[in-house]
Amino acid sequence: MNRKCAIIGIALLSCVAAIAAAEEVWVKRPSLPIREGKGAAFATVATARQGDKLSVVGHEGKWLKVQLGDKQGYVYEDSISAREIKAGGDDLRAALGGPDTSALAADAAAKGLEPQAVAYAKNKNLSSASLEKMIARRNAITGQQWISFTNEGKVGAAKP
Repeated sequence: MNRKCAIIGIALLSCVAAIAAAEEVWVKRPSLPIREGKGAAFATVATARQGDKLSVVGHEGKWLKVQLGDKQGYVYEDSISAREIKAGGDDLRAALGGPDTSALAADAAAKGLEPQAVAYAKNKNLSSASLEKMIARRNAITGQQWISFTNEGKVGAAKP
């Protein structure tokens, strides 16, 4: 009986230690869409703000599966920091991943499709028409269609 209790006790301590060691990260960008899949073509399930703390559920290459409140989804590693970030750094460098970003990844191109990019273009007296067309095109396909395209090249193919 004592051995059984000891094993249960060790198992409980292991669970508590795993919960206590949960990885947390902070959002570097002014706004960060948390997506249902790994890529900008996937729908946004939640939006985090600069300084928000996210719980890491898992690592999949350069993508992290995170939790914000009761929502789970994916963010690219350049968008978050292992160090706490304070809200309010609303400059372009923060929008592109912060001063400690070593290189812009493929996901960075999609960051320009967010509403802040249109507002930025308008503030600088730049035409936002091209950005608005890109946003419309991005919203015209689903994440699953994007995967199909990259795997088979069949986005928009007529169904029999």
